[in-house]
Amino acid sequence: MLSGGLGLLAFGACFFFGASQSRDAAALYALIFLAGFIYSRRLTFPKFLPRRLIPAGGLFFTLLLGVSLFAAYDPWQSLLRLTGWFAMGVVFMLSSGLDQKERENLLAALVLTALFQTGYGIFALSGTPEKILWRMKEDHLGYLTGTYLNRNHLAGMLELALGAAMGFFLKESTAKKNGMAMFWALIFCLLFGGLMLTGSRAGLLCWLMGFITSLSIFSGGRSGLRTPALWILLGIVFVAAWPLCGSLLSRFEPDAGYLALQNGRLWAWQDGLVMLKDHLVLGTGLGNFGALFPAYQSARLQLGWEHIHCDYLELAIELGLPLWGAGLALAGAVIRVLIKQTVFMPPSLQALQTGCFAGLFALLFHGFFDFNFAVPANVLNAVLMAGILCGTLNTRVSES
Repeated sequence: MLSGGLGLLAFGACFFFGASQSRDAAALYALIFLAGFIYSRRLTFPKFLPRRLIPAGGLFFTLLLGVSLFAAYDPWQSLLRLTGWFAMGVVFMLSSGLDQKERENLLAALVLTALFQTGYGIFALSGTPEKILWRMKEDHLGYLTGTYLNRNHLAGMLELALGAAMGFFLKESTAKKNGMAMFWALIFCLLFGGLMLTGSRAGLLCWLMGFITSLSIFSGGRSGLRTPALWILLGIVFVAAWPLCGSLLSRFEPDAGYLALQNGRLWAWQDGLVMLKDHLVLGTGLGNFGALFPAYQSARLQLGWEHIHCDYLELAIELGLPLWGAGLALAGAVIRVLIKQTVFMPPSLQALQTGCFAGLFALLFHGFFDFNFAVPANVLNAVLMAGILCGTLNTRVSES
């Protein structure tokens, strides 16, 4: 029941434009808090974390709350954004408390959502004029966006779903269930084709980086995973998806938009570094980047920039360098523990974990080039996947 509800939340968040509109995000957070209230007994804190990390995390969030209340440019906006963070914390604790069958069902629901997004996106491309549900499509014409407003955000969602499909493929092939392995290979191919059709260069590159990083960590001698089958699958997928490369290759032409320096990111990042210098210690407060950036935006950038197309730089500007560095150190410590614990899992469990890591690594890499972390639906999917990772370790700690 809980896994189904979380799956429906993820589907709905993706369906309504990634919950990128303020009212959609507010509705999503309200539903999350309601689920947390109803299933309060299922809220689970990670049991495998070293105890020293717990007070460190508590201190971090206390300082974050203090900065949001007393140092932010717009404290109300900061508290609204912080509410979203706490909502995602509830999602994490709920998904961590699922049993193994529920975790697999939730991962399958995320894959199903991605298949719907791919199918709907292909259907929408055939329309004249192109639409996203009831809205006219204004940007990214000719590229797959699903029900998202931005192709790069659909690419972020597909990166996570590809990780889940990869995990299921590894699980079934390691168990030598060739029929089910072929089924997940087909799903993998469909999602990969969807990623190609988005035309997202960073999406493809970052997914490959996540794929390689995850396999390089977990395909050692003790893992028992049938990773050669996955490399063969990836080769077949590239050959099969080559007819879809037109959408992607067109993005590398000299006039393809963001490749040209005057069109974007590099200049925005330069202006953002100036902004960071002026808010180095306390930051602007969560959610305040868009309100203050126009004062730093140079004339060479002609469009309005609500986000700087680099999640890590934007977060540093909003949090200030000390709190940003502490947050990264805390997250890095948790990831290190997760990896260390996962390496010693039996292959049946490690397969799904490897896929989840691939998807999460891909989205983390993508954060250097875009603003997927500002899209509530993608954050929700990533937190669900992180909760599934931690839930497996929680189960093993409880059993031991």
